[in-house]
Amino acid sequence: MQQTYFFTRPQGRIAYSLDLPTDSTRSHLLVASPGLGDLRSTYRDLTPILTQAGFTVATADLRGHGESDASFADYGDLATAGDLLSLAVHLGEQAAAAGAPYSKITLIGNSIAAGASVIAAAQAPETISSAVLLGPFVRPVPMSRASAIAMSLAMRKPWGPAAWKGAYGSFFGKGGAKPEWFASQANDIRDWLKKPGAWRALLATIKGADHSTVVPFHEAAARVPQLAIMGELDPDFPDPEAELDAIAGILHAKKLLLSGVGHYPQAQAPRETADAIIQFLDETDMGSTTDTNGH
Repeated sequence: MQQTYFFTRPQGRIAYSLDLPTDSTRSHLLVASPGLGDLRSTYRDLTPILTQAGFTVATADLRGHGESDASFADYGDLATAGDLLSLAVHLGEQAAAAGAPYSKITLIGNSIAAGASVIAAAQAPETISSAVLLGPFVRPVPMSRASAIAMSLAMRKPWGPAAWKGAYGSFFGKGGAKPEWFASQANDIRDWLKKPGAWRALLATIKGADHSTVVPFHEAAARVPQLAIMGELDPDFPDPEAELDAIAGILHAKKLLLSGVGHYPQAQAPRETADAIIQFLDETDMGSTTDTNGH
């Protein structure tokens, strides 16, 4: 089992794990965070591939999620961006103090954490060298009135926590691949939502995830190398491929569309996702910006 560390922020602590590389030829830190209503263990298959490739990987729970505290007053894209950036700076300072500074720091964000990564990269390009966006929300996506009403009803107690656990499976996409640990992850999400303050934190995160807050950061973030990976079955977008193309254009990002994958590339296609990340970071080091689809 991974060791849990805590990083103190105003109003609470962020829980994270730190996995060291099996190959020490790189001095590159990757800071990864999951999406809304998910846990950092979603990266359990991706992390070993990246550490074997020589990267140090920190995986952090969102505020109010998993082992992070639910004592925060603010939630959403901007708050998450602050957490990720502060954690990256903290880990960078720790490494420098130990005499082994990181040469680069990359943020990896899934879903709303992708939007937060865009904000953080725009705010501190001197700290964040690149960003990887998985199933990314980086701009508002229209929701029909019927869907909005259905979601509002589903998220009410007492059935809300059970409804969220049930909905979790749908985010993998219709017919999308599921990892062998899917049931365990769903149960862990259920158990997390039983913790004091967890349900309030989830609802506050949903309310605070107004992705229009990411839009003002697009121009500055586009100066930082980015890779956007989307699953062709992602149910959160009416047309995942079109959304990926739009994101690539807005952020000047390299892009990759994965078949048979929904909202969780890191869990549904860890090998393909890891290979794309490694290639992207290697090419970024060499100054290349061509995308994985050949553009």
